[in-house]
Amino acid sequence: MSAAGWLRPVIKGLLRIAFRVYCRSVQVQGIDRFPAKGPVLLVANHPSSLLDPAVLVYFVPRPVYFGAKHTLFTGLFRPILEAFGAIPLVRSQDDPRAMQRNLEAFERYATLLRKGSVAAIFPEGLTHDDPHLAPIKTGAARIALQAEDSADFTLRLTIVPVGLQFEPRRQFRADAFVRFGEPFTISDLAPQYAEAPRLAVQVLTGRIETALKSLAYHVESTEQIPFVERLTDVYFRRARRTGIAGVRGRGVRGELLQKMAACLNHYAEADPESVKDVERALERYERLRERAGIDRRLLEEPSRLLPGPLAPVQATVEVALGLVPALFGFATGAIPYYAAKRIARRLSDRDGNIAALSLRHLQVGAITFPLVYGLESALVWLGFGGTSAIGFAVMLVPAGLFARVGARRMRKLAVHLGGRLATWLKLEAVARVGDAHDHLLEQMDVMRDRYRTEVLGWASLSSSHPRRASTRVAGLG
Repeated sequence: MSAAGWLRPVIKGLLRIAFRVYCRSVQVQGIDRFPAKGPVLLVANHPSSLLDPAVLVYFVPRPVYFGAKHTLFTGLFRPILEAFGAIPLVRSQDDPRAMQRNLEAFERYATLLRKGSVAAIFPEGLTHDDPHLAPIKTGAARIALQAEDSADFTLRLTIVPVGLQFEPRRQFRADAFVRFGEPFTISDLAPQYAEAPRLAVQVLTGRIETALKSLAYHVESTEQIPFVERLTDVYFRRARRTGIAGVRGRGVRGELLQKMAACLNHYAEADPESVKDVERALERYERLRERAGIDRRLLEEPSRLLPGPLAPVQATVEVALGLVPALFGFATGAIPYYAAKRIARRLSDRDGNIAALSLRHLQVGAITFPLVYGLESALVWLGFGGTSAIGFAVMLVPAGLFARVGARRMRKLAVHLGGRLATWLKLEAVARVGDAHDHLLEQMDVMRDRYRTEVLGWASLSSSHPRRASTRVAGLG
């Protein structure tokens, strides 16, 4: 059996485990659109280095051949890449003198497509996880048009755009989003390619760019990124209640970011005044909230606390039950956790690849945690015997996870309990903040419904779901 014959299923099995460990949830949308047969060129954005081709290999229902940076074809990765038929690509920033080698790579792509295979390329030409697509290079369009031209445009090549997103960015246990867009063909470009090949390449590159912008988390103006992310924070509770089509529980925030960006990108051009109205409403809400000294989490995050005087009782019980295991997890796991975090940051900064930070964190943690946990278990063995050491080792991982979750919960309890007490002392200011918050949500509801009806052609949520009263600070007590 060839290397590809046994490596592919082994690696797919490992990827199944890896995605469960690395990702908190994986949301796959539009996979039913993927062509069951015929040549396909996948074009995807590139937010997470080695994880992106792994996502395509695992979730695409047909074997995928993909391009990879030529410098990866060394050491451990070489047999894996070769088993998957990876095509080495040379980037101009890596070696401008070697760009001629890409002509051979493009021909390999064209050969695969002529055989009816599925090939993938990341047309940004670099890895980054900023919510703004890098300029799309012409390579994907050149490959597609070259393949079709070699078959006199009878190949019926299909281009499938794919949007990839990991949220939160650069963090372990992120929510992953794999969005397959509407497939399209390029036979209509045959006359133009015959007369003006460069112009046809530019036209197709523009189509690919437009498709990727609609699927990836993309903010048209980088200056607007904080605005988009802040609006997402404010609207998150409303989105969780109304739901987002095609997304399950934990992935709501990441999907909301992408849809919020798409909506604001559209109206920044189609109706900039409506976007300015939302900006002004957000500024007023922030100004009043800061003046009143109200933590934003009181309005924007669910407390999961009982009402009134029962809240302190609940918090006391939670602290009493969780303090000991949380302290145990922190005491045993703090050294490997912070060491892995620091080393991963240094490695990513040294390579200039901050997008790979979470993957580096996982790789370094795979060394630091077993090493430190092993030393701690050995010390317990020497001091208290084998039975105690086994029990200690069994508790290490769940206690470490509990410490991380417990720390976030303690901070939330402190914010909400302290905030409730503070709001009772300034009810008039709280009411103004609540009104500003409600006004902002109403404006966002209007823009959301306009986008659904005017752009997506969907029904308005406001007409199909009666709006509930919003949760206000004064009502949290």
